[in-house]
Amino acid sequence: MAELRDQELPFDMGGKKKKKKDVTSVVWYATRIIEFLGRRTQIILKNKDTRCSLVPLCNALLLGEKITLSLDIKVSESLLIYLVQSYLLSQMQLEQNLELSESNKQVLGVLPKLPGSLYFDVTFGSSCGFEQTSETALFAFLGVPLHHGWLVDPQDVELGSAISKSSYTKLSYHLGVYDELIRPSENSGSQKHGGFKDDMFYSELAFSVTGSEELGSTSCAKMSTFLLGPQLTFYGFSVLHDDLKDRQPTVLFWNEKLITVCKVQDQIYVLLNDLSLLSTETDVVWERLTEENGDGLFVDCDFVPKDSKVQSILPLTKNERKKRNRKEKRGLKGLLVPKKEGVGTRTEMVRKPMIKNMRRPRRKMMRRPGRKMMGISRINQIFL
Repeated sequence: MAELRDQELPFDMGGKKKKKKDVTSVVWYATRIIEFLGRRTQIILKNKDTRCSLVPLCNALLLGEKITLSLDIKVSESLLIYLVQSYLLSQMQLEQNLELSESNKQVLGVLPKLPGSLYFDVTFGSSCGFEQTSETALFAFLGVPLHHGWLVDPQDVELGSAISKSSYTKLSYHLGVYDELIRPSENSGSQKHGGFKDDMFYSELAFSVTGSEELGSTSCAKMSTFLLGPQLTFYGFSVLHDDLKDRQPTVLFWNEKLITVCKVQDQIYVLLNDLSLLSTETDVVWERLTEENGDGLFVDCDFVPKDSKVQSILPLTKNERKKRNRKEKRGLKGLLVPKKEGVGTRTEMVRKPMIKNMRRPRRKMMRRPGRKMMGISRINQIFL
C-alpha cells in the first residue's frame, strides 16, 4: 500500500509576504512511501511538466538503496543534493588528505545543476550512447545506468550506417549548414525543402563544408525527419528492453527529460512521481512502457494491474506539447468569454448600453409658459 506524505512548506502560500534580502528560500519536495521488491522506501514527487534532474536521479538511488531518507524528516532540495554528494564522494574513494582531481571537481560541479535540466548529447549507436561529459561521468560514479531509445532501425541501411557514430549536436550542425545552402533556392520559389531533385547535391555539399564526408550519400532531409521524429523508436524500445538489467533502477533520457524506469518480469515500467498523486487515493506506483510509448496500464507495488484514473507521466514531444498548449488555450478562452446562441458575450452586453447612453442627445432646458427665469439679482436678495 503506497502512502503519501505532503511535506510542510517553509512559508504560507496563501498570503503575500515581503522577502528579506540575502535570504534564500528553501525548496521542499513531497514524498511518497512505496514498497519496492519487498522493501519500504520513499520516493520524491514533482510536477510532471517540471524538467528536474534531481528527482529522477534521487529516486533511482533510493530504489537502489544507495541513499536513504528518514520517514519523519522534511525533504529539502539542499538535503537531497547533500545526500547525492556524500554518496558520490564515497564512490570516488576520497580521503581528507587527498586532493580532488580536476575531472572529479568538474563532476562535483554538476551537482548544483541537478534541480534544473541537464544536457546530454545523444549518440545513435546504442541505448547507452552519450558523448562523454561531466554529466555522464556523474551517473557513472553513482552507479546509475543512463539509457535512451533514440535509435535507427537497422533495416534503414543508408541512414543507420551514416549516423550510428554521430551525435545529435553534430547532425544538427550539418543540418544548419544544409538549410543555409538551400535557402536561396527556397526563396526563389523553384524548390521546396526536402522535396527537390538536387537534395543530394546540397547534402554532399554540406558534408564537405563541415568536413564530414564520411556521412556519404545520406540525405539531409532524411536526417531532419529522423531528428524531428519520436525519441523512442520501435527499434530503440526493443534494444532498450534487451539492454536493461532486471530489477535495476535506471534513468531514461527521453524527449529532453529524465524519468526513472525499471525492468521487472520482462516488462519496462515507469515510476509515477507526479505531484498530483497527493490529491488522489490510489495504489498505483508504476506505468507500463511499450513500443507504442505506453498502453495506459498502471500497476501497484507488486506489479499487479490496477484500474486507475491517474494521468500518464510519459514525456511529450515538442509537437505534442504545442498541441496540448493550443488546446488548453482554446479551452481557457471558452471559459473566460462564454457565448451562447442569440446572446452576445458578457463584454458586449455591458458595452452596448454604454454606447447607447453615450449616443443619446442631451435634453434642452425648456421654460414653462407664463413663468420668467429668476435673475441673479433676485437670487442674491433671497439669500441676503
